[in-house]
Amino acid sequence: MSVYRHDNPTWLRLALDSIYNQSLPPKEVVIVQDGFISHDLSAVINDFAFEKKNIISLIKPQNQGLGLALRDGLSYVSTKWVARMDADDISLLDRFEKQIKYLKRYPNVDLLGGQICEFKNNPCKVISQRIVPIDKNSISKFIKWRNPFNHMTVMMKVEAVKRAGNYCNIKGFEDYDLWNRMLATG
Repeated sequence: MSVYRHDNPTWLRLALDSIYNQSLPPKEVVIVQDGFISHDLSAVINDFAFEKKNIISLIKPQNQGLGLALRDGLSYVSTKWVARMDADDISLLDRFEKQIKYLKRYPNVDLLGGQICEFKNNPCKVISQRIVPIDKNSISKFIKWRNPFNHMTVMMKVEAVKRAGNYCNIKGFEDYDLWNRMLATG
């Protein structure tokens, strides 16, 4: 997860709550503070770090952008799989369990994502949904025109991300660029 100065502390707390209340809890949570962040954002991170003890927090003195922040964060991941989230996302409480179960059943899968419901100020009031393809053939066709994965829902093999060249600094297209390179590398 990357956190930067424009993130909202309330949403960050809800995002971290949704991570730590998973039916299959994470081994570690890597948070990259991408440049200066507010005292309130720091306080949320520190509260969770103090209570949970498994937060790896990287502090970057200058904002470098999402792609480079995620690249740096990935180098601290010690597990085979990494789940991606933004600082304003709320995961369903069985997300990790369902994704890991699927990945164990299909060990050749390198990247797995999900659908999302979007909200503005109230998570209970869905304003739209982003539905993306769910099989490799549909993804291969869809990617020619649009992003086939909802970035904040993906779980991916760290090795596969690195083999494809990792995240790059392509503002607004960090994920789309990575998915194309991952698809190209198999």
